Amino acid sequence: MHQYVQVGWREEAIAMADQVLQLQPKNPEALQVKAAYASKNSAISHGKASESKIQSKPRIRSQLKRTSKGKYNAIRPPQSDIERDEMEDNFTTGIKQIRHIAADFHEDLVVVSKLLEQYETTDFWKERTASVLALSEGRFNAVIDGGAPCSVRELCRMIEAQPDEAIDLAADDFVNIVTWFRQEDDAVDLGAVRDRLVRRVRALSAALPEDLQFVAEQGLMHAEHEGLGKTYVNDETMLGDSILDIPRSRFWVSSDNYAWDMEELVNCLTARSGVMRNPLSLEMFNAEDVETIVTHPLGITLGAAQVEQEKLANGVRLSTIKAMETLSAALLADQTADQAPTRLALDVFKQYTATLPKAERDGLDKLQVPAVDSHTGQKFDSSIGETIRDAIGNKTCAHKAGDFLGQAARHLKRTDRNASGSI
Repeated sequence: MHQYVQVGWREEAIAMADQVLQLQPKNPEALQVKAAYASKNSAISHGKASESKIQSKPRIRSQLKRTSKGKYNAIRPPQSDIERDEMEDNFTTGIKQIRHIAADFHEDLVVVSKLLEQYETTDFWKERTASVLALSEGRFNAVIDGGAPCSVRELCRMIEAQPDEAIDLAADDFVNIVTWFRQEDDAVDLGAVRDRLVRRVRALSAALPEDLQFVAEQGLMHAEHEGLGKTYVNDETMLGDSILDIPRSRFWVSSDNYAWDMEELVNCLTARSGVMRNPLSLEMFNAEDVETIVTHPLGITLGAAQVEQEKLANGVRLSTIKAMETLSAALLADQTADQAPTRLALDVFKQYTATLPKAERDGLDKLQVPAVDSHTGQKFDSSIGETIRDAIGNKTCAHKAGDFLGQAARHLKRTDRNASGSI
């Protein structure tokens, strides 16, 4: 199309632009060509190819000329506030166009990459899909090859000056570090690159104030995902989306190396009354992961759920815990065919709970504690109240219910609140 423009073949250039627009209706270069020829001032001389020009607006003509030659001339500094505003508007529009094109291209690239997975080019497509996704999100530093990295002190100053963008600044810098190291030596081992990156992370963490030190680790997490191609226990989210499609603002990796879409994870944990259990492995999240989840912008509401669980546990008195131990022992000891001792023990416990205050009954009904099946090793994932109701309704084995209630009683007795006088 641009070759036809250069040699002055008007009809051929328009025909080629039409073909491009059939494939991509919003292609900016094809639209510019058509707009240039449609303009009243678009008369094209039919002289020599070297003298052919497009008689259109100066900005469109210069864009077409630069695009056709593949080179860009130095931009002239603005001479007035009006020119500066116009340049800023053009720049903003150009950025939006790039992101829009990249978003469309990313959708096509994901489809093509899945079709070609049989050719064992997963790493090839993974890297390119991540790069196009970064462009669509406006993270150009993660894609464009940068020069030598800035000093850690300079990076620290930028992060302190823009705390709201701190994680993105650190992540973009670390991704640029990876790109820079690999440019210097194409055969460099990724392990060596990561070692050098970790040293920079440690240096940045030491230079940042205490309330921003978490930024270094978060930036490393994103750099490993976007620049080093780190693999995780899971390669899809809970809803079946590819890990590569998770936006940076929602991407998180837990200590057990599971990758999460934070929006999905928070919704799942909220539905489970805020119990901090890994929905995929059914293991409890460790303290560091819990702190990260409840302080994440999407997980702030889970902090209230954690407080509620603590209040529920604090409301269980010592006599109730002893009643749970008695019930557990009865359920585990019952080996009769008609399970009469089990039914009797459940009735006694039910009568006891009927005398409790409503707040404590609610606590037993909703409280979830960490416990595992002593025989199978599987995690129990129900509340105390649900387990008792299932045992009464014969929905669960009495021995399994006794196993869970015994562990729940021991968990409640081990907590510090026993010494606080609240039970």
